[in-house]
Amino acid sequence: MGKLLGTLGQAALISVLAGGIGLLINLTRTEALPWVAPFPYRVDCPEKLDPGAPTIDARHALPLLRTGRYLWVDARPSEDFARDALPGARSLPLSITTPVTAADISDWKRFDAVIVYCDSPGEGLARLLAGQLRAAGLTRVKVLLGGLAALGHQREPAGKSDVK
Repeated sequence: MGKLLGTLGQAALISVLAGGIGLLINLTRTEALPWVAPFPYRVDCPEKLDPGAPTIDARHALPLLRTGRYLWVDARPSEDFARDALPGARSLPLSITTPVTAADISDWKRFDAVIVYCDSPGEGLARLLAGQLRAAGLTRVKVLLGGLAALGHQREPAGKSDVK
């Protein structure tokens, strides 16, 4: 019994020390994590986002790719964008913890529309990012149905973004 109490005491001490180290690290951060989550939450749960968001299929989207009037936004992680992106697209990886703000996209309203794409099943990342873009004030946002796979071999090889 004494050995069990000693082990439990050690586990409690390690937990307290680890928590204390975590709190100290958080205090030194310039953007410290809040002690309590903001309410109401700044980002809805994915289940609450509109599944009926405006979409565009590859057949209609492909001719728009090279016009320069439409902004293509890649919702995938930066590594995926660097490896395989659409020519002229911008990378804006989806972040649930840091949603898009109006300041982030202030110059995007000059485009006829924003087309968001990804490679996740059911366009999950693209739909979530499109919801954030609409919440930040963009009204003409569409999700590419089928993502990159839908464009298939009809598109050009990846290139660096040339849209400013």
